[in-house]
Amino acid sequence: MFSNPEGSGDFNLDKLETIQSKLNEFRDNRPTLLAQDKDHSFLFHLLLQEVHELGNEISKGNSTEVPKELADCVIFILNIASEFGINVFEATMNKIERNFEKYPEEFFKGSMTYEEAVRTSKDEWSTNGGDKAFYGE
Repeated sequence: MFSNPEGSGDFNLDKLETIQSKLNEFRDNRPTLLAQDKDHSFLFHLLLQEVHELGNEISKGNSTEVPKELADCVIFILNIASEFGINVFEATMNKIERNFEKYPEEFFKGSMTYEEAVRTSKDEWSTNGGDKAFYGE
C-alpha cells in the first residue's frame, strides 16, 4: 500500500476529510432534488455537466476558470462517494497500485509513439478481456 509522504505537496488525508465534512454539512442543510435522486442518475448527470464545463475551460486555456470547474467536479465526485459509502483515499490509492501493475514502466520506454501505445493498449485490453480478466472478476 502506498503512503502519503510528509511534504508531498499540500495534500493530506486530514484535508480530504475536512473537505468531505464541509461538503456533507452544505448538502445536508440544503434539501434539493438530490434527495429525490433514488438511483443517483441526476447526480451522475451533474458530474458529466461539470466535466464538460471543465473541458471547455481547459480547451480555451482559461487558467482562472479551470480551478473553479475542477473543484465542481471534485465536489460531485465526493458526493457520489458519500452516497455509495466509498473511502476516496483508499479507493484512489488502490487504483494507483493496480495501475502500476497494469501499466509497467517498461511498457512506456523506447521509441513507441503515442498512437502506437494507444493502439497496443487497446489491443491488449480486447485480447485480455478488459478489467475483468486483469482483476480476476
